[in-house]
Amino acid sequence: MIGRIKGQLIEKKRDSVVIDVHGIGYVVYVTEKTARSLNLDNQSRDISLYSELLVKEDLLQLVGFITQIEKDWFNILRSVQGIGAKVALTILNTLDTKELLHALRMKNELAFSSVSGIGSRMAQRLVVELSGRKDLVVLEDEEIKEIRDDSNDQTVNIIRRKEIQQDALSALQNLGFKTAEAQSTIDKILIEAKSKNCEILIPDDCKIGIKFSGKGKNKKINDVKKNEMILDIGEKTLEKICDKIDLSKTVLWNGPAGYFENENFKKGTISIAKKISDNTKNKSLISIIGGGDTLSAINRSKEKLFFTHLSTAGGAFLEFLEGKDLPGLSVLK
Repeated sequence: MIGRIKGQLIEKKRDSVVIDVHGIGYVVYVTEKTARSLNLDNQSRDISLYSELLVKEDLLQLVGFITQIEKDWFNILRSVQGIGAKVALTILNTLDTKELLHALRMKNELAFSSVSGIGSRMAQRLVVELSGRKDLVVLEDEEIKEIRDDSNDQTVNIIRRKEIQQDALSALQNLGFKTAEAQSTIDKILIEAKSKNCEILIPDDCKIGIKFSGKGKNKKINDVKKNEMILDIGEKTLEKICDKIDLSKTVLWNGPAGYFENENFKKGTISIAKKISDNTKNKSLISIIGGGDTLSAINRSKEKLFFTHLSTAGGAFLEFLEGKDLPGLSVLK
């Protein structure tokens, strides 16, 4: 078996590369995504790929991968009846390893059927045959380790993200969305955010209360009980949001952070307003604030606040930014 190949990249095609190892050129099949990441223009063309040797009756074929995890996924996908090497590579070209784990956890057949060549029946088979496999638990541990390494020891808790996505799915179902439609909406948001380099901030903590008129208590999100209501963001989450505002050149804000009508739950909203105001005042930020509730919350501040633009519109404000047609404005054109 050939588990890894190292040499010089001498040729690249859409789905394969040629690697020179001591004068012998090896054709290695890769995903289109991998091929695009390899650059022939670099002065140093040294390359190292994890590899899998496929043995057929009349052919020996090398398949290459950037990471060991990707190679492991390739073999796991090929273990499903009807999935060959070509289709497995197509899946890996469409969904990265983290998206594959997410699709299986959420039993999301739509994610697999979005892959060229995968129909609804095959998507269903992939979910049924792969869900709950022990080797996927090992891969999940590897993914968490890899994310830790990539983020300079800032641990991203995959399990927590799974719980949040399940909460979002449940919320949409309670609003009347069908499961497939709700899951598709969540996936589209995550994929769109990733493509736009948009980070979705996940709250670490919150202020809870048993009733709206009660006092607030700071708690970690995972520690909130069923009889408790989340009525404001917590201290760590507030700090995280303020740090992002400091790094921003433009802020669009619509909607308070909590139940600001109660003094015990207004800190998150007022603190965000003050941070945006301070940065607007020192001219490091363009701030656009919209929504009746947001403006009502701002008016409760005892300090004079500064913003670039204020809009009393709520839903219409957001629809205008989406580019939707607003009848009141259309007649003025």
